[in-house]
Amino acid sequence: RAPSLTENSASAATQSGGRGCTSQIPLGYTRGGCYMAGNPDLDPETSTNREIGISFDNDLIDAGVTYFHTDFRNKIE
Repeated sequence: RAPSLTENSASAATQSGGRGCTSQIPLGYTRGGCYMAGNPDLDPETSTNREIGISFDNDLIDAGVTYFHTDFRNKIE
């Protein structure tokens, strides 16, 4: 997928909905929200998919094996 506008623009920040990361309080928890700025250097995700398979069947046995491989690049997480 291609980066969204907020993921690709340093000036467009979004606030997290989690516990945040601003001020520390006891027990390791935090309060407040984090602002996540975009990164203008993000590239669209790309992937290469490979698949190969073989099957065998006769009156006694039906068997098959398939191998899948996906190579992701620039994965946005």
